[in-house]
Amino acid sequence: TVAGIAIAADPTLKAMLPSGMTAVRVASDIPYPPWEMYVSPTSKQPTGFDYDLSQAIGAKIGVPVSFNEQPFSGIILSVKSGKNDVIMSDMYDNAVREKVVSFVDYAFDTTSIIVLKGNPQHITGLESLSGKTVAVETGTTQQVLLQTLNTQFKAAGKAAMTILQLPDQPTALNAIRAGRAVGDLTDHSTAGYIARTTNNGNSFELASDPASP
Repeated sequence: TVAGIAIAADPTLKAMLPSGMTAVRVASDIPYPPWEMYVSPTSKQPTGFDYDLSQAIGAKIGVPVSFNEQPFSGIILSVKSGKNDVIMSDMYDNAVREKVVSFVDYAFDTTSIIVLKGNPQHITGLESLSGKTVAVETGTTQQVLLQTLNTQFKAAGKAAMTILQLPDQPTALNAIRAGRAVGDLTDHSTAGYIARTTNNGNSFELASDPASP
């Protein structure tokens, strides 16, 4: 069973695996809740939607699936180099990435801005980030979005942002807490989960922008 659901293996699927493949190695940027995280701050046992889905896929094929922590900035390279077989890390399907990996889409998401509770910098959307320092995880769609937005700001005669590129989501959140950034651009599902669950919902909130992609 996976997440309390009984899953019967299908031998025809196992026969479709590449020759000699007896297990599947999944690369994931942990923690990135609710998609992937650890069951507690001191645990190395993964949980989350992507983890459960990976284990369900393995159970259906009839092979073990390892779920391996991998920084997002190198996650595609880990598959191209043969270190891992699959990426499951809430990765957006876009034209640039399609040039190097193939996608099986299973979710729809968008982008939001995490800010401190009470929104002291009065962030109302992407346009309000002009002239401010914004945190973002390296290698993400949101990093590209901010770089494109900076080009638009400069063309319009507006002050550019300082884009604070950080290695993972926890570091980006710490930058907000420390006052190093006014907000963190990330996936809406993750932003909402963080805002609702961190410090019982008393640390962060969302400054969602209807115009964001």
